[in-house]
Amino acid sequence: MFRKKERVPLDANAHRGAMMISLIEKGWADPNPSLATLAVHPLDDYPTPSLAYEQALRPQAEVIARLIGSGADEATVAAAATAALEGYRATAADMNETHYITRFDQVLSA
Repeated sequence: MFRKKERVPLDANAHRGAMMISLIEKGWADPNPSLATLAVHPLDDYPTPSLAYEQALRPQAEVIARLIGSGADEATVAAAATAALEGYRATAADMNETHYITRFDQVLSA
């Protein structure tokens, strides 16, 4: 009777772009807008991550989004975003999400 809903990925690039522009307009210095944006929108459109990985990242991404929404200063958000990205990378390693291991390694090493 009930059909299982298919997971349709949203276009993450549109959300990332809008958030990045918003933070740059607030005067945030590089690379803080990109770190914060990736911490709030950590998943790519492709490849689609496992549901378990997505669910593991979602709560921390919401914490970073609330921190930005509360008007926290740039340094606080940047530190929290960096810590979140390190956590995302560790979770990716635990769940064998190779695409995200590489992605977060690249971001954190820059």
